[in-house]
Amino acid sequence: MNLYVPDTIAAISTPLGEGGIGIVRLSGPKSIGIAKSIFAPSKAKKLNVSHQLLHGWIKSSNGEVIDEVLVAVMKAPHSYTREDVVEIQCHASTAVLRQILEIVVSKGARLAEPGEFTKRAFLNGRIDLTQAEAVADLIRAKTTASARLALSQLKGELSQKLTNLRNRLLDLLAEVEARIDFSDEEIEPSEMREIYAQLKPIKEQLEELINQSVKGKLLREGIKIALIGRRNVGKSSLLNALVGQERVIVSPVPGTTRDIISEELLLADIQTIIMDTAGIGSPQDQLESHGMRFSHQSIKEADLILWLVAADTPLQKDDLAIADKIKDLTYIPVVNKCDLSVRIDKNQLRDLVGNREPVFISALRGDGIKELENQIAKLVFDNQAIDTSALIISNVRHQKLLEDACKSISRALAFPENQHYEELIAVELNQAIDSLSKITGDKVDGELLNRIFSRFCIGK
Repeated sequence: MNLYVPDTIAAISTPLGEGGIGIVRLSGPKSIGIAKSIFAPSKAKKLNVSHQLLHGWIKSSNGEVIDEVLVAVMKAPHSYTREDVVEIQCHASTAVLRQILEIVVSKGARLAEPGEFTKRAFLNGRIDLTQAEAVADLIRAKTTASARLALSQLKGELSQKLTNLRNRLLDLLAEVEARIDFSDEEIEPSEMREIYAQLKPIKEQLEELINQSVKGKLLREGIKIALIGRRNVGKSSLLNALVGQERVIVSPVPGTTRDIISEELLLADIQTIIMDTAGIGSPQDQLESHGMRFSHQSIKEADLILWLVAADTPLQKDDLAIADKIKDLTYIPVVNKCDLSVRIDKNQLRDLVGNREPVFISALRGDGIKELENQIAKLVFDNQAIDTSALIISNVRHQKLLEDACKSISRALAFPENQHYEELIAVELNQAIDSLSKITGDKVDGELLNRIFSRFCIGK
């Protein structure tokens, strides 16, 4: 695919703010000419050699020096966009970066749209759509696991897998259509049986990718965990213990927390939002009642609940009411305050939680926190280790299209082998191929492209 866009774009490609280096990037046919018109090298060298850094100064139209810089030229097609690209590395002053960008635009470039550099890389055939989306995921990655996942897709591993499956489907479609073209000849049932035999492993591989998408979504987006319990069981103390600092005021007075307090952190390399909630029970005033409404809302929003009870008291009426409310949800029972005398009835607790294994902790002393983190990781990933080097789907768009392809193949396999359903089978195979083509961008409309790239930062 080559949809070369002939104009030249420019943008600041580094975050604005104080820093050592800032970069202004250009891409397009005028890039090198614009750079030559504003760059004064410190030695008698010209911007003609590709992939070489030159030292010098950027000057304004009246000859005023704007900044000391390093400039790199990357000539087409050996560049990120497969166009002529120039990067100007200057000091990361907002004023300097904006001045250089203004000069570049005055010389004939235009301001780039969000994600336009990566969009050009896609349109010019350097990367496919899954790789383009992986660029955005890699930029946003907050954990090493999610970064590895994005890098795997950026390297083209998903593209290669889907292209192979798509080519196998095209081969099978060609065989089916050949049988349609020669429908007056008798087709042996064994011939269609062979096509079905080749379709089944393709369907199984698609199903495997779909099953991995749950893990991929967790690695990419993280999880929400709600700390739930009655008053004064130590929810705020647990949040502080998990965060590693005093994020929330802790008091022996019941009902101190009146609102939801959220904190982002990494647990077992999982991006996590921990929500500390107001104690659930009979409200003492209108403000506490309002806080409890938020607590009930957080139960609905959470991917995982940590249900806290206190070790130093028997289970109370409010504990039992909470246990009943969350009995069908995903939760871990957490027995806090184990540094105090234990008065909780452990047998009663086990009857309440069924096959869930309680974790005993002291949020105050930090006892059992590591074990709790391990339990969270095991539950989130269904007791399976996550191999981030494996091919894992993390994009909801990809998941939906894989499901569509899988359904099409399932419908094709549902037709009897020994009857003439070749035309209907061909329709389903075409739809499966179409779904896979949309993932990689071999078949995609402009509106979808604009929606995907609009989520990128400007300059990438």
